[in-house]
Amino acid sequence: MSLEKKLEQKFEQIKAQFGFDAKKLIGREMCGYEIDRYVGHGKMGVVFHAKKNVGFEAAVKIMPNSKLLPGWDAELKKLGKLEGISQVVQYKDHKAELIENTPTVIILYEFVHGTDLNDYLEKCPNITVGFVELLISEVLNVFQAMKVEGITHGDLHAGNIMIADEDSRLINQKPRIKVADFGIGTPDATKKPKDDYKSLASICSNILVKHIDPANLSGEDRFVREKLLNDFLKKELREDIVTLADDSIRNPIRLVEDLNSIRTQYAQLDSPSSEQELVHLSII
Repeated sequence: MSLEKKLEQKFEQIKAQFGFDAKKLIGREMCGYEIDRYVGHGKMGVVFHAKKNVGFEAAVKIMPNSKLLPGWDAELKKLGKLEGISQVVQYKDHKAELIENTPTVIILYEFVHGTDLNDYLEKCPNITVGFVELLISEVLNVFQAMKVEGITHGDLHAGNIMIADEDSRLINQKPRIKVADFGIGTPDATKKPKDDYKSLASICSNILVKHIDPANLSGEDRFVREKLLNDFLKKELREDIVTLADDSIRNPIRLVEDLNSIRTQYAQLDSPSSEQELVHLSII
């Protein structure tokens, strides 16, 4: 089946599911952006790519009112508080509009050229321990911003962590990680919020176990992998009882410091002073 035929089938599905012809929306202007192509659709709505004539881009999400969950606009309030955080997919604008007699809400977001973490793991054959460390650190940065603002995500999973494509304009790039979809798991929504820290621990543990073979790692990376699995992700990140004795619990700043210290621990093990200490202990 040709790509054009597959796209026609998707438009037919959207018409049946949401009540409007997605194909007719291509070329239409919304919130100052012109829709130029279909991106995808799910249970809630349809996503398009849109642009302005000066080069700005946006992801346009169109959701029929009938599909909206109670508290759907909580996401916009959260994103307003997280404006300017580079690790968060940014909100641009929204409005209500009648499309072919279907009442809808249209939300514009930053358009991320890339894929979600699930697809990234499937397509990338060489996932590294360093990537997992970066993922933890970047998401903890988001947690810190959320902590300051008094909000949570509530539904963190690999499908709403975006990995942006490399930008050919930059040098010495590392994967750019962005968290999306803050609208589920709100207090007045139908889903019970998930624990953000435990969700991050589960995501990263899964990557280390299923996508990284310790037999192929250097001594240092094998040490870091084991420390992450057995200590940091299993204990520190999952701990939820805050005590005066340990100020790293639910403290993203301290957690990032502890994360960064793991490689320092290995360097100290591998240092001459450590070797001398081991020799001394063996003599005793």
